[in-house]
Amino acid sequence: KYGDLVIKKLGAHSLLDHGTLTASATTEDIFGGSSAIESVRIGLNEPWPTTYMKAKVNGMQIQKALTWMAPAWKDLAKGALTGTVNMTVAYPSRPDFLQKTQVSGVAKISNGFISSLKFDDFINEKLSKIPGVGNGSKVSSKGATANIDTQFDFVNSELKFQKLNIITPERNELISKGVVRLDKTMDLTGTVYLSNPPIQGSVREANSDTSGRLILNGVHVYGSVFKPDIDILETTLKDLVSRTATHEANKFKQNAQKQVEDSLKTEATKKLNDLFK
Repeated sequence: KYGDLVIKKLGAHSLLDHGTLTASATTEDIFGGSSAIESVRIGLNEPWPTTYMKAKVNGMQIQKALTWMAPAWKDLAKGALTGTVNMTVAYPSRPDFLQKTQVSGVAKISNGFISSLKFDDFINEKLSKIPGVGNGSKVSSKGATANIDTQFDFVNSELKFQKLNIITPERNELISKGVVRLDKTMDLTGTVYLSNPPIQGSVREANSDTSGRLILNGVHVYGSVFKPDIDILETTLKDLVSRTATHEANKFKQNAQKQVEDSLKTEATKKLNDLFK
């Protein structure tokens, strides 16, 4: 037990050799999941020793971890976290502690919930109000209750996502990359796929994937992590219009070609009938 943190079945091994401490540890229950610190190395002979660590977590409950480690963020996310992480942790008393600390990893969150990032809700609402594109229908969405897949680095005091993918039970999906900062601001750009957008007809036909989800490239998520703004970029709307125009032109060509073919078939049939009269 460490303060109010309860760790069950902690197992550890360590070795001190010429001033270098190496260790490993496992737990069967920490924040509702298990963890394994596969390797730790600390040069104790250094005046400001750096800690190098590789670890895995499995099924850790995010909200429990945030409540203990960062209470101000505790209501931001829920779900079971599984992943691996590599850390270079500077000595805490260094004045440049955050600048010298680096973390990289991959993680998956199952049954996750991000309270502020209801991307499908926001995007559907904006689409429904676009003149000539949205149909004004009332939007119904459950927000970002989702499975989340991410690859990240913490460098120069910023959490950088090479990949932050979120997919909801309704098959609404955000594929993005960007940054979350220590001042609790974020900046993500990516593509959104919507299963039931407030758009039908030619626009929907021309801008959907093979499963029928509307595709929106160039979505921007920014501002406070607790209440972000989500914008559809002007280039996104231009792409919608351009693909719709191309789609309609191709339909016209196909219809025109079919009419010519039908006319030729009718004429040829008539001539054949005339020959056998």
